[in-house]
Amino acid sequence: MEIRSRKGTYEVLRALFDLVPPKAIVIRERKETEINSSEILKDGIVLVKPGSKVPVDGIVIGGES
Repeated sequence: MEIRSRKGTYEVLRALFDLVPPKAIVIRERKETEINSSEILKDGIVLVKPGSKVPVDGIVIGGES
């Protein structure tokens, strides 16, 4: 029973990780730079273009949809 529970947990976590896009566009030194999503820094500015996935949780500082 424990093994089944662990397998289910692993599958759910894997599905969540698959939702995160591998790359993100951030604003650094007033320039758009594409980086790995895992390299996004706290308090960084992430540019999300129409139709793209949001790579991290955060606060919207501008824009519209």
